[in-house]
Amino acid sequence: MRSLSADKMSLFEIGPSRVVNDAGLCGTRLTQEQIENARDLRICHLVEHAFEGANGLPEGVRVKVEALRAQVESGTMDETARRHARSEVEQAIMRAHVEKFDNIRAIMLAPADLSEMQMIVPGVYISSQYAALNRNTLQAEGITHVCMCMEFSPPYPDQFQYLALKVYDVPTQEIKSRFVESYEFIYKAHSTPGTKTLIHCAMGISRSSTIATAYLMRRYGLTAPEALAMIRHARPYVAPNEGFAKQLVLYEQELRELGIIKRASSNGRGTG
Repeated sequence: MRSLSADKMSLFEIGPSRVVNDAGLCGTRLTQEQIENARDLRICHLVEHAFEGANGLPEGVRVKVEALRAQVESGTMDETARRHARSEVEQAIMRAHVEKFDNIRAIMLAPADLSEMQMIVPGVYISSQYAALNRNTLQAEGITHVCMCMEFSPPYPDQFQYLALKVYDVPTQEIKSRFVESYEFIYKAHSTPGTKTLIHCAMGISRSSTIATAYLMRRYGLTAPEALAMIRHARPYVAPNEGFAKQLVLYEQELRELGIIKRASSNGRGTG
């Protein structure tokens, strides 16, 4: 494999409901209500960042997001109210800006139990933080290396080898420059018998899938859609945010120029 040269914010930092820290995640299993509350706060966070820019958050979307967050933080939301509040946010986003919806909708559609990890290829796994912060889960699966795509410090540095990529799940986050170091970390472990690597972020949907996609592209000479399809076969609801998706397209072009990807591009044309 030829060498590549490197190119020269948090989920739960939203209001008073610091779901992860308050729940004491390390070594414990969250209740379904706690998981759903975390998911709802993440939806609010992603929607607000998706509409950052000159025009800002549309008023109709802002009202529905604030209503969802207020219900979560009140601690009184039952399942019927939760479904209604999410639906209201979903419809407001669709009316305002369809192309900003895919990553947020993936959060809404992900299963209630986010504590499991999935194998992408033998020796490489993907998960949310709910699996990655449970030492018993890591040990039971035989994980030896962890690529952590979050802003927190590694929880078990004496027991597992970590690569900590402090990136935020917002479209403006530059992540492509981290593809080289993450590839080298995962590839070294993946090439060593008896090791297993976990790639994770908060929900196991955007940041981790972006890093995993970049790894598969370079390791196996895949296009970005092909690599992402492999991950979705194991974890169907993964969805890099729109900014990450654009950076994966740029990375695919770089790998083509280096001769690592030789097959036809996703638009049906060759490398030309």
